Amino acid sequence: MSLHCPECGSEDVYRVAVAYEKGVQKTRSKTFMGGGLLSLFGPAFGIGAAVTRGRNTTLLAERLAPPQKAHPILAAIITFFAVCFLGFPVDFALAFFFGGIGLGQKVGLVIGGTIWLGCLIGLPIYALYKGFQYNLRLPKAIAEWNNLYICDRCGHVFTKEAGQSTTANKPTPAPGL
Repeated sequence: MSLHCPECGSEDVYRVAVAYEKGVQKTRSKTFMGGGLLSLFGPAFGIGAAVTRGRNTTLLAERLAPPQKAHPILAAIITFFAVCFLGFPVDFALAFFFGGIGLGQKVGLVIGGTIWLGCLIGLPIYALYKGFQYNLRLPKAIAEWNNLYICDRCGHVFTKEAGQSTTANKPTPAPGL
């Protein structure tokens, strides 16, 4: 049984992984150059070399990209430093706010410090938890991604089971043709 698009009925379908690979180009270029200069202080010569690596993707390849692995430790470190740099001024702002309404700056420092310390410890732990939780679901997500197909005619993305059904919406020819 052949696959056909459930949207338009076309049999011109292929796997999403193939469409993704078609749309990704990895580039690597080497550059070598040299030069010379004559000045009042004497001649000067210079040489240089560079290797550039990159990746060009089409819009379709960006849309059909496979699920990527999360980096929870990096996310936790970035969250920790963000809380340090953004939470500390907020702590002092709370101290001045509570001092301005008559409760005293110490009360503001205690309340703000407690909130800041809770965020400093809690948010990186939450980022770690969510990242590891996402990475546990990653093999299933990749397996689901490998089971997707795309229609070359209309661009509809569907599963293999949907493409094998016999009740696909095949286009009906116009009367009189």
